[in-house]
Order: sequence, then structure tokens, then C-alpha cells
Amino acid sequence: MAETTVRLLLTCLEADECSVFFEPEGADITLQRGRKLFVEITGPGQATPEVSYIPSGILVGAWQGARTSVWDETGKEVRV
Repeated sequence: MAETTVRLLLTCLEADECSVFFEPEGADITLQRGRKLFVEITGPGQATPEVSYIPSGILVGAWQGARTSVWDETGKEVRV
């Protein structure tokens, strides 16, 4: 089965900080205003990640069997 890779760019624009939650990993990251996170999700099959607004921030959900990698704008990997 072929793998699918999806890349996302997340930016905090208006609030002083934004919370970003990753499922199923369970990690949460605080993103300061004007800062960026680069997200790459890779996994089996043709799948679509779910990106949702929730009152406490943004939720990024990967599909079953996918791996999520995150970097900040300096290229430093952020653990999820």
C-alpha cells in the first residue's frame, strides 16, 4: 500500500499565543503570535488529516497508522 504525505503550515496570527493539539499523539504545543509550525503527516493509504478549531485552540488529527513530525521556523524538531 502506498503512503500519503500531507504538509501543513500553522501560524498564530491574532492571539498572543495559540494552542495546537495533536491526535492521536496527545501532544499540545503553545505557538506564540507570528510564529510558525511546519507539520508533516505520513501514513498508509490515501487519507486526509482533520484540522479543527476548538475553543482552546487548533486540533490536528492524523489518520490511523500515520506518523506526525513537527518543526518550528528555525528547523528545530518539536516533539509530539
